Amino acid sequence: MKITDCILKLTACVLAAAAIICLVMANMEKISDWVACFWAKVQEKKERLCKAGCCCGGAAYEDEFEDWDV
Repeated sequence: MKITDCILKLTACVLAAAAIICLVMANMEKISDWVACFWAKVQEKKERLCKAGCCCGGAAYEDEFEDWDV
């Protein structure tokens, strides 16, 4: 009886995993569109930060150390 119980639980786990995989595959286009939109927003924010001089060694970074005599 324990072996049957174990086999049924294993089968239930496999079927649940298959259902999740089918759900992801069915909605792959929506998921990829969402990821692309999210990545575009991240790149846009990164570009705005670089233009403002907060990263990438922008103008604000250079001005901060300009008066140092090193």
